[in-house]
Amino acid sequence: MAAGRHIAWFDEIGLGDREQVGGKGGSLGELKRAGIAVPPGYVVRTAAFERALESLERKAPVRAAVAALKADDLESITACSRALRRRMEEAELPGEVLEELTTAHASLVRAGTEQPVAVRSSATCEDALDASFAGLQDTYLWVQGTAQVMERVRSCWASRVFRTRTCGSRAQRRSWSACAAAGQACTRCPRSAIASGVGFPKNASQWPSWSRSWWMPARPV
Repeated sequence: MAAGRHIAWFDEIGLGDREQVGGKGGSLGELKRAGIAVPPGYVVRTAAFERALESLERKAPVRAAVAALKADDLESITACSRALRRRMEEAELPGEVLEELTTAHASLVRAGTEQPVAVRSSATCEDALDASFAGLQDTYLWVQGTAQVMERVRSCWASRVFRTRTCGSRAQRRSWSACAAAGQACTRCPRSAIASGVGFPKNASQWPSWSRSWWMPARPV
């Protein structure tokens, strides 16, 4: 299965492609190359997100809306985040992205079936030296059908870039480029899992000081 401009299969990528497929996508590619059993899947490249963002920008500002935020104005950050997430989630995918994603999904699932898949965010800089966005992105299991996959891809994009905390971080650092690109890894569900995840308390004071570490914003539960 050949890679396209907006889609890449796991066996075609590695961590060297992180800027185009994100850390999760690149790691899955490395595991695949090492001969480890990885469910078949593909990554929606960051180029697809950038193309979708261009379409939104033609209708109304996106980057400028985030750039205008003040780091101490939580009410404005929250309102902006909700509005931008809604726009991304309701937007139609650009034609070329839609075509590649439809073809890739048809190749991934069994012909004539709606085999369930998982759609997961794959961030380009989830854990940087000066910032961490771990655990802030959406993951969806038991996604069935091309239409639902496209819906979940848009939701992952929205959670990755327009969540309240990430908008607030950009306002604080005065930088749009902080993890502004987003990819998605889409894989077959290997078993009948309907839920998965790790819980984090929002307030670090809720867990013991001995378990805190400088790199982790909250303790896993």
